[in-house]
Amino acid sequence: MSTKSSGREKMSNETNKKMSSAKFEKFSTSNGSVTCCNGAAPSTFSMVLYIILLIIILLININASIWIAKLEKINCACSDNFMRNYIKYFLFVMIPAIIVQLFVAIYMYSNNINSICMSNTMLMFIEFSRFIFGIFYIINICIAIIYINRLKELNCECSEDIRREVYWIYNIILVSILCILIILVLIFAIYIFFSGSSMIAKRSGTTTSYSNRAHQ
Repeated sequence: MSTKSSGREKMSNETNKKMSSAKFEKFSTSNGSVTCCNGAAPSTFSMVLYIILLIIILLININASIWIAKLEKINCACSDNFMRNYIKYFLFVMIPAIIVQLFVAIYMYSNNINSICMSNTMLMFIEFSRFIFGIFYIINICIAIIYINRLKELNCECSEDIRREVYWIYNIILVSILCILIILVLIFAIYIFFSGSSMIAKRSGTTTSYSNRAHQ
């Protein structure tokens, strides 16, 4: 009797779990106002590497902000232009954004979370913000490289600093990665275009041959 009752309890527990999971799936799919970004759980190594990368990027940008503040403090005349101001205000936004991203990554890693649920409005707002921020980010990369190169050409001694060189190398790496990604996207687009054209040509040829046979 005890064996039968335990078996019934297990079956009822499994049934309840299935029903609860089915209810949740129904809610998450039928409710159009909520989107759950579920995905495969990232490996420990990749998550730790991501957090370390964010810390390195944060330190580079903080040091760049300190370098810009130093130029203003010592009244470095040869470095004073609109590009310096752009980098300064961009870093004011960039550094807090990286800090928030870092805390979210650490929280998700420490609590083993691999899914985030948010409203579609919030999701659209985040994606739009990322797009706008990405545009300003690319502009900042170009401005930083041009600005530091100009300081070197002018032999601006008051701007010389190891933080300047690190920030210059950092942006050179970023623009190199960006160029590689653009080249890969173009290659992929060309491949898709030509493979699609060849498939259309094959289909049209097959259709023509069938029509010719039908007429014969």
